[in-house]
Amino acid sequence: PTNFGVVVPGVYRSSFPQAADHAFLEGLRLKTIVTLVQKDFPEGYTAFISNNGIKHHVFDMSGTKKEEIPIKTMISILRLLLDRQNHPLLIHCNHGKHRTGCVVAILRKVSGWDLESIISEYKRYAQPKVRDCDVKYITEFNLAAVYTTHLCGTEKGGS
Repeated sequence: PTNFGVVVPGVYRSSFPQAADHAFLEGLRLKTIVTLVQKDFPEGYTAFISNNGIKHHVFDMSGTKKEEIPIKTMISILRLLLDRQNHPLLIHCNHGKHRTGCVVAILRKVSGWDLESIISEYKRYAQPKVRDCDVKYITEFNLAAVYTTHLCGTEKGGS
């Protein structure tokens, strides 16, 4: 698929898989696909998922230039990505650039990557349309809120 890459062993990223990509993806023996866009999925795509016994999680995310990814949505996605029982896993949006790029960037922040490396990777996949709003979102994303409010199970209703 376009914009395909290995995020970490067992977690992959790409654009929306096309029929021509299915054989390659079968070779990855995916257990889970996380789709960051809600739309009418092509019949071949749904058949591919069904025929391969893949769990499919769909998040109805607006494009990142329209609104920031809600914190609860990001937490739900991170939980899927961090749970090794879901691996091998593919995460994708339409082009594998902005929505996927922001999610991977936040995963990198959770994993302790330095901001310069995170932004560099985001830009590499987002070319030629790097979005300042995405860079701002990635830069300002509050990891402390993720750890204390959501991942540690002490949610008290935050946003």
